[in-house]
Amino acid sequence: CDSSAVLFGPIIATAFLALAGAEVVLAVCAVLAAAGVACTATLLTHDRPSTTGTVAAHPSMRDVLRAARARPNVGALLAVLGTQHVTMGFIGPMFVILAVDELGMSGSGAGVLNIAFGIGAVCSAVGATVLAGRSRLAPVVAMSLGAVALSLAAVGAVTAVGVAVVGLAAAGLSRSLLDVTSRMLLQRSAPPQLLAGVFAFVEVLTSVGLAVGTVL
Repeated sequence: CDSSAVLFGPIIATAFLALAGAEVVLAVCAVLAAAGVACTATLLTHDRPSTTGTVAAHPSMRDVLRAARARPNVGALLAVLGTQHVTMGFIGPMFVILAVDELGMSGSGAGVLNIAFGIGAVCSAVGATVLAGRSRLAPVVAMSLGAVALSLAAVGAVTAVGVAVVGLAAAGLSRSLLDVTSRMLLQRSAPPQLLAGVFAFVEVLTSVGLAVGTVL
């Protein structure tokens, strides 16, 4: 779903931007956000307290950080997931700067580059399906991280539209594969009783990383 949104979101936004302008794009975003809020309303009827008289213990952030210190591989994976979202925060504004200032593309050029990134992200779903049953995912995480770095370096070094499109597609594929395999490996590495807290912490890292990357 995440990879599909990375692809189809820019396609829809670029189409509305070209046909009707930025005001319509923002209006569509508002409608989609309202629809998302409406969909969550059904959760209120299912999220009821337990009537058995027992309350499950929820791991705290302190428990998660303690596990990260006790198991270095958990801490390393959390660092990888956090830094890759810093990269994602940086890439968003980069589409506009690269398209307009460096490549001289039209107003919808940023959308074209974003679509290229999304195509790569969707293609990564095939690789993730194949890799799901592998016993060793650490080499895949390392290679995906290296591929993201090399792809973005190529886009920055050669200011040509073709190189940018291909490089961003490769970066999108590698980044999505990095995200999926890192989460798979994290699920295998973290203590089972702390999985909920670990992935909650990942979401915190996601939000903070996107904010930091956007500022940078």
